[in-house]
Amino acid sequence: MLILLIIITFTSCEKVDNTSLKGYRVDIDLRMKSVWDTYGCPGLGDWRYFNRAKKLPANFPYTANSYTGLGGVIIFYSNNGIVAFEAACPVERKADYVVAVDDKGNYDAVCPKCGSRYDVFQGTGVALSGEAINRRVALNRYNVYYDKTTYGYRITSF
Repeated sequence: MLILLIIITFTSCEKVDNTSLKGYRVDIDLRMKSVWDTYGCPGLGDWRYFNRAKKLPANFPYTANSYTGLGGVIIFYSNNGIVAFEAACPVERKADYVVAVDDKGNYDAVCPKCGSRYDVFQGTGVALSGEAINRRVALNRYNVYYDKTTYGYRITSF
């Protein structure tokens, strides 16, 4: 009976891993108001995809100190403000399989390969459906800092 209780205790609280793609550097500087106004997310449900290697968004002023993780970074204006996530699907774990926001539905981020859906509208990045639920993974979240003097944001992994 005691062994059964121990097994139930340790298996009932399943931890979700939102750091499975940790270790990739991110530094996107959107602190200048003009840069934020051009490349930011001004309203609820707006989102942007940043990928330095692919030069996205077009004409973004990347510098030598700009980094965009493994598959890029999704910046989203959620119910909880501006949030940023690793765009590479944590199930697929490759730079080529990046989630995109389904802005015609519930604003979920969807992987084109495995079909997993992740919550970005509430700003959590947790899995909503697909293989991501079985693997108990979520989108890796990055730090978002608001600059009160310039009215813009900086997205970092540190």
